[in-house]
Amino acid sequence: MDVINKALNNKLLKHLIGATVIYVFISVIVTFITGNFLNLMLGWNIMLAFIPAFLAFAFKIKTKEENEEPSHKILLVIIFLIWLLFFPNSYYVITDFIHLGGERFYYSTGMYTGWIYTENFTGYLTLTHIFLGAYIAVFMASYSLKIMHKYFIDRYDDVIALIVVLTIFLLSSIGIYIGRFLRLQSWDIFRPFAIISELFQSLNKFTFEFILIFFLIQILIYFFIKPFIKISE
Repeated sequence: MDVINKALNNKLLKHLIGATVIYVFISVIVTFITGNFLNLMLGWNIMLAFIPAFLAFAFKIKTKEENEEPSHKILLVIIFLIWLLFFPNSYYVITDFIHLGGERFYYSTGMYTGWIYTENFTGYLTLTHIFLGAYIAVFMASYSLKIMHKYFIDRYDDVIALIVVLTIFLLSSIGIYIGRFLRLQSWDIFRPFAIISELFQSLNKFTFEFILIFFLIQILIYFFIKPFIKISE
């Protein structure tokens, strides 16, 4: 309860909680307007993206406690591992842009007539909805990762912290691939052998291309947003 109370009193985290609640509410409205259940699922994705932000905050609070008990250290490890498990959900939201493929924004009547842009209200509403969700999700991802990044810098050094961050991005990229193409969820970790088996069965050239793309995307987004995020002590 102490962590929850501190979370509710933290200015930035309160904004993230508010953004999550408002986005879920918007998702219900957009679903009602478009009649597309996908928009409701986007609200669910943002709730999943908020989990690592809260876990990172809880991790930060617990690291400030002067407690050398083994149980406390074990708790920190557990929080970190659960955070790592849910972290890919944040960047996963970027892949929701693929759902725009069902919308028609323009067409051509011939080779020399040029493009004719449609007045597709529901299409642009969905586009805006997905963009807003992706913006909120990657910000929350950057916020939570900066907390972890700072922890490893303070405990070790900049080089080790950077290696940890890059490893997290690699694991996250694999997680995004698993979530999008194998349709597995974070809680499927309780059947690890099935996940590993399905992952290896799906491996091909595209698998590595996709993982590389999202590895680079996460690096670019994080190091661009990171300077604008202030982590209070």
